[in-house]
Amino acid sequence: MNDILKDVDYLKELIKDSKEYKEYKEIENKLDDNKEINEIVNSIKSLQKSIVSKKNNNFDDEEKLQELFDLLNSYPLYNEYIKKSKELNILLTKIQKRFEEEFNEILV
Repeated sequence: MNDILKDVDYLKELIKDSKEYKEYKEIENKLDDNKEINEIVNSIKSLQKSIVSKKNNNFDDEEKLQELFDLLNSYPLYNEYIKKSKELNILLTKIQKRFEEEFNEILV
């Protein structure tokens, strides 16, 4: 069993060494360093909380929220982050599905 767990650790390292993961981490670090984008994201989160807590749909708040999302989406760095995030998630989903298929085969 210990060998199997070592192989899991090895798979984790392979994932971390993948192009998808490296590109995702690189763009994530750039995004973390971008104060403008972080301010917009924080404003979106704050406004979303406000909308949920009010439990009534304030059109002005929803309109402002949409404006913030539009502004966020206007940043190429943010769009690149979304793209890299999707690519990494596709890789992880493929790995997960493959494991499920193999486990199901073992258990049948």
